[in-house]
Amino acid sequence: MRSAGNFGAFGAYDQTVSKHVTIRDCYFSRSESLGGYARGVDSHTSTDGFWYSDIRIENNDFEDTTEYAISGNKWEDVVISRNRFKDCASGVRLMIPSVESVYTQDANGNPTNRVNKVKRLSVKDNTFTNIKERHAIQVYGRKGIQKIDDVDVSGNKINGVKVKHAIHLSDVDGFLVSHNQFRDIKHHGVLLTRCSNGKADLNVGRDIEGNGVRVELGCKNIDVTNTTLREVGYSGISVSGDSEDINVDFSDIQNAGKRTSSSNPYYGIIFMDGVTDSAARFNKVRGKKCRYAMYLTSKCSRIQHFGNRLKGAGAEGSLKDNSVDPIKSIENVI
Repeated sequence: MRSAGNFGAFGAYDQTVSKHVTIRDCYFSRSESLGGYARGVDSHTSTDGFWYSDIRIENNDFEDTTEYAISGNKWEDVVISRNRFKDCASGVRLMIPSVESVYTQDANGNPTNRVNKVKRLSVKDNTFTNIKERHAIQVYGRKGIQKIDDVDVSGNKINGVKVKHAIHLSDVDGFLVSHNQFRDIKHHGVLLTRCSNGKADLNVGRDIEGNGVRVELGCKNIDVTNTTLREVGYSGISVSGDSEDINVDFSDIQNAGKRTSSSNPYYGIIFMDGVTDSAARFNKVRGKKCRYAMYLTSKCSRIQHFGNRLKGAGAEGSLKDNSVDPIKSIENVI
């Protein structure tokens, strides 16, 4: 109830938001005469100092939405669980507004030049099939302005994302991405952008055209552990862009780098320029499509690698450590 442009038939414009809402056991699908809904469950406005909160969306079916099946703008204390998404343009999107938008103005319509923080978002035990245009699951804060805190994306099964990523977290602090299964993904399996203080653990993916897991653009203090990947177009696990304190441990990667060419090589595991104070330990890489099973570029530094099973993998070799302070001891390739 922000203005006449938002649900103008329902009462005074007093900034009332939805709280303590449960949507359960519903069926959202297409009409023979009108086609699919644009969105199944949605909010598309907000006001500074007011939060949607305590939102539970459980055991519903979403089919044929032409935009996002679920789209939450500044939701807090959220549980989205045990839903089924089929043939939707996009699955779940949880976000906060851009600082320049009308949705960060105060109740009197004055710009605040800030974005309110939201916390405690869970997307768990859902099934996504044939997501046509965007991501299956996306949670994003705002670059350089505001992060979202305490996110749990776990136990989801994602089969078929035709354009984007299976799971994308951006500008999130404090997260768990765990026990997800994903396959037939057009771009990345799990993408973490400018995230911090979290773990991607026990995820299983195959038939991925981008990277299996990509950690990028200044992520900090993140563990990527116990990841199982098969048939990956780009690199299995890629860490890039001034990220630090990233641990890649106990993962099993087979047939990564399937899209490798002379001009665009890919790897089982790669640490790229700017990555510091990170590690890769006790991983297994198999397959000859990637250029190297593990590659450290010349502008990453203080990278520990130990006990990785790399022998026989890689078209050109198992390990290429070009980092600022390389490790050459035999214990690193077994």
